[in-house]
Amino acid sequence: MKPGFTIIIAAHNAVETILDAIRSVEYQRANKLSIKVIVVDSHSTDRTIDFVAKSFPKVKILSSPTGGPGEARNVALDYLQQNPDSQTEWLTFLDADDWLDPLYFSTIEKHLEVVSRTSIDNFAALVTQIYRVESDGKINNNHPLRYRFQNGSRIVDLKDEPAAFQSSVATTVFRTKHLMGEKSPRFTAGLRYAEDADFMVRYFQVAGTNIILIEGAKYFYRVGQFSSLSKDAWCDPEKYVKPFELAFIKWIEHYRMAEQHIPRWIQWMLLYEIHWYLEADREFLHPSSQLSMDIRKKCGDYLVRLAEVIDDEEILNFSAVRMGIDRRLAILAQKYRFMNSHFLGSQVISFRARAGSEWRRCIWYWIGQKPPTVRISGEKPEKSWEKITTHSFFESFIVRQSTTWRKDPLPQIIELEDREQRTVPLDSYYGLPSQPRNIGERLEISTETKINKLGAYILREALIQKHPKEKIFYKVVLRAIERVVDNTGRKAKGIYSRIKKLVPNKSLFVNCLNNHVEQIHAGSWLLMDRNHHANENAEVFYRFLKDEGQEIIFALSPESSDWKRLESDGFNLVPTYSVDYWDLVHSAPVICLSDMSDPAWMWAINSPRPGSGNKIIPLADQQKIVFLQHGILRNDLSRLLNPKRIDLMLTTDQAEFDAIVSDGSPYNLTGKEVVLTGMPRHDRLFELASRVKQSERNIILFAPTWNEALREFFSTSASANVEQFDSTKNANRFFGFDECLFLAQKLSHYLENNKEFDIKFFIHPVLPPRVRKYVENFGLACVDTNDLPKTLASSVAVVTDRSSVSDEAVLLGIKVVLVENDERRVFEELAEYLTCYDDISIDNNRRYYERKYKSCRAIYEKILFVE
Repeated sequence: MKPGFTIIIAAHNAVETILDAIRSVEYQRANKLSIKVIVVDSHSTDRTIDFVAKSFPKVKILSSPTGGPGEARNVALDYLQQNPDSQTEWLTFLDADDWLDPLYFSTIEKHLEVVSRTSIDNFAALVTQIYRVESDGKINNNHPLRYRFQNGSRIVDLKDEPAAFQSSVATTVFRTKHLMGEKSPRFTAGLRYAEDADFMVRYFQVAGTNIILIEGAKYFYRVGQFSSLSKDAWCDPEKYVKPFELAFIKWIEHYRMAEQHIPRWIQWMLLYEIHWYLEADREFLHPSSQLSMDIRKKCGDYLVRLAEVIDDEEILNFSAVRMGIDRRLAILAQKYRFMNSHFLGSQVISFRARAGSEWRRCIWYWIGQKPPTVRISGEKPEKSWEKITTHSFFESFIVRQSTTWRKDPLPQIIELEDREQRTVPLDSYYGLPSQPRNIGERLEISTETKINKLGAYILREALIQKHPKEKIFYKVVLRAIERVVDNTGRKAKGIYSRIKKLVPNKSLFVNCLNNHVEQIHAGSWLLMDRNHHANENAEVFYRFLKDEGQEIIFALSPESSDWKRLESDGFNLVPTYSVDYWDLVHSAPVICLSDMSDPAWMWAINSPRPGSGNKIIPLADQQKIVFLQHGILRNDLSRLLNPKRIDLMLTTDQAEFDAIVSDGSPYNLTGKEVVLTGMPRHDRLFELASRVKQSERNIILFAPTWNEALREFFSTSASANVEQFDSTKNANRFFGFDECLFLAQKLSHYLENNKEFDIKFFIHPVLPPRVRKYVENFGLACVDTNDLPKTLASSVAVVTDRSSVSDEAVLLGIKVVLVENDERRVFEELAEYLTCYDDISIDNNRRYYERKYKSCRAIYEKILFVE
């Protein structure tokens, strides 16, 4: 007897996706399985239910009186409880914008058939694989918990194997009987985030913790607007409070009362949830940084409560996700936060020497106000190479890091001067704990035929990429799957040919091989500004290195407007996102970057070599990564820079240098990695300024900083008009840009009859092109990155809200007017300055030829000679 399955789909305004979701269930009927579908509508206004009823008349349709997928799923569960005849043995959930692999339930059926021939009959649920579908249709097997399926299907008891924990209801097939009793779990009302994890915990409390991990049963999902890890979810203050109050704290209270301890698998689930919050607050420009202080503090306090109940051993061995040592020991620190001084982790960590240096970084972590005394033998470095860094998450979650440097050979034992007068080992850092590979007991299942896999692949692609002949296409594919089940290779081959004729894009079925990759000289340095822009520090430094005879290559997108300009200047260019670029990133002895977070750079260091499998290759120890920057640091960018590998970082003035390397700063970098040299583009600025006569200076440059809200507004707004823009002004979302634009218009009218001065408006390169068009509508001339150096060299004044342009204006002796809320005062200051400009002498005695490439030469020497 074949097992029966019920699929519950919660829907709200899902007319564009739900038909594909249900269709993916209907395809399962090719294997003659008993399947029922229940759709629960939550106040849809786009005729979702009309389309479902017309296309799939056998589907049971229910309505939810309240909103949210949890409440909708509860309606279906209650309906089944009240109608036993409608129940099947198994039950699962499918989101309205996701779909199932064509062989999903047949794969599950095979596993159940094998299990039925054994003595195993007490398992509570089946867990399937989850695959992510990107917006371009590409499928990624990149879910953090994919390691559970690395060695095939497994039979697991969560009590013994906490790494097998499950937090998704969509990839769980439940025994229906455990959901139909008086104490059976339901989705918690009012819980929109972590509602799946909460349901799973309470289900296992009722049904037991034995599960079967099923390899090959694939669930395909898209990240929705309000899924737990989407950007919109992190913007919602509710995410930082409700999951703790309605789920995580409840778990702790239940197990403390029922079992007097927290099971290991619950501790792993808590660590998994804590990880995402710490990662969020560690990220630069994350929505969590915009929350009110009350919400942040409350979230931090809740995180501390979770950390307090987790065993030290579980924290140190947790490996479900790549949790860095700073976050791992920050969790551990919360158990000892009331101590005056406590050494964490039972070791001092040393890192490998890099870029030919004899020195190795040594770090240790502690909590309290007073650092523990640690004695490490060997030659001590200069004072600026040692520091204490405080890592803080959501204000309440704190751990401290001490850093020093020592030459090889390092001592094996470190002395601690604490209450116990103990010693600890100095251990090399070998990375994070490895994810478990052999979970539970292997379940042997016969493999699918190649023809079966081909049919499933065709059908998956059909759901991803629509075709004008959709109805014909799906009928042919369904017929192909039916014949494939019979393993009739000859018929399947003929149908495959028909499908290829129906689909013009043959790349859906044919894997293209990479062409021969031309070898790149291993000694060439790699320089890069941004993927789509040059004309910053890396370009200027490239020109200097070319004069020095250094072998160099410049990375840039061929779609960039700068590509042809640099090509005509004789630049040795490599296209970003190419195999050549990837090879250079992993072979160049020196890499100089203006932007450490550029998408092309992040792709190269976090992706496998194109066409060469799935293994991600780390950068070599012998390479040297130089951060050229693209402006003087004035704000705290530690959350952006601390996770990056930086072997050498440039600074321009002493205040900037001290802010990074001084003891107590939030940066991990010390005086070994940070150097005071100035920036390459400052050399170019001085050159240009030396050529401009006093009488030729006539530009008033407005240079606001870019703003994420501004970029988002102009990227997503259907028509960024004056009314829309001004309507947000009261919320100060665009402060700086809005004020500069207002002052530029006002000054333009004031100088209408004065031809002596020219007003320019700088558009930051990260802003979309529509911003330029918007500004030009006001009759203002715009300047981009390429024009900025010449414009700045000819400027008499710069109006800004602390843009990096202001620092360069100060270097050139140009008047800087800072935009503040008092627009009248700023305008009067500008007007008065321009009135008496003829009497003001700008320092133009820069002696350009004496300082030609002064910064570039200092940087070159630091790269070559600094240890």
